[in-house]
Amino acid sequence: MSSARVAAFTVSVVSFLFLPACADQSSPTGATRSTPAAVAIAGVQTLTTKGETLQLHALVTFADGSVVDETADGRWSSASPDVVSIGHDGLATAIRDGRTTIAVTIGGVSDAKMLIVDLPTGG
Repeated sequence: MSSARVAAFTVSVVSFLFLPACADQSSPTGATRSTPAAVAIAGVQTLTTKGETLQLHALVTFADGSVVDETADGRWSSASPDVVSIGHDGLATAIRDGRTTIAVTIGGVSDAKMLIVDLPTGG
């Protein structure tokens, strides 16, 4: 095999093996995505019943302007889990009267919102 053919073959193999690993993720619409530009928690409202649940959503905005619901990929937390617990899937559950900050982090970008539990007297 000539050295030109060996070189061409080597370039082809290297391109096949390594270039896909360098590519950005693409959204279903074909928009290029990489690190999130912003994250926003959606669905926040006051809870009024002990044990009431509320599904929160983590909406990620990418540099290309595309917005994707990445709720399942978020790292969720409650500053006061004795007031509201939050599941890994963004499901908040009212425990007792009070206020707490719910936060989500995705790709190093975070958002936080105040969540209020306002139970009726005796609740």
